[in-house]
Amino acid sequence: MTHELRTPLTSIRAAATTLLEAEGLDEAGRLDLVSIVDEEATRLDLLIGEAVEMAEIDANVVQVHMEPQHRARCWIRQSKSRARPFASIK
Repeated sequence: MTHELRTPLTSIRAAATTLLEAEGLDEAGRLDLVSIVDEEATRLDLLIGEAVEMAEIDANVVQVHMEPQHRARCWIRQSKSRARPFASIK
C-alpha cells in the first residue's frame, strides 16, 4: 500500500517543484504540470478513501447487511420491463 500512495505523491511533488523552479516554462507546459497535479491528487484521494474503508471494515465500523435475493430479481424484472420499449429502436 505504501508504494501505491507514494507514486502519486511523487508525481505531485515533481510537478509542483517544476512549476515553482522552472523559468521560461510556456503555458502549455504549465497546464500539463497542473493537470498532472490534479489527476494524481484525485488518484491519491481515491487510494486514501479505499484505505479508510478497509480500516473501517477491519475495525468492524462498517457492517454488511445481506438482503434476500428476491429483491435483486424484482429489480432485474423492473429494469427489463422499462428497457423493452427501447429494444425495438434501431
